[in-house]
Amino acid sequence: MKKTVTLIFVVLSLAGCRAGKPEAVSAAEARAERHLKNVTQLTFNGDNGEACFSWDGKKLVWASNRNPGKPHETDIFIADWEE
Repeated sequence: MKKTVTLIFVVLSLAGCRAGKPEAVSAAEARAERHLKNVTQLTFNGDNGEACFSWDGKKLVWASNRNPGKPHETDIFIADWEE
């Protein structure tokens, strides 16, 4: 059993090693945002969070604590996503 665990550890450790040198990137490329190029800010006040789609892409879920009747409480909203 001990040999099997050791063998699995060694194989997984070696699998994580990369062959060759990583590609060089310029400082500007390293600072550039690649994932959020087409984002528009929709809210500007309060605690802004993020919304998430359901796995099937049919619902949008977000949290909000902007209800003046319930300060310091966060509500979770679910809406159908229609295109």
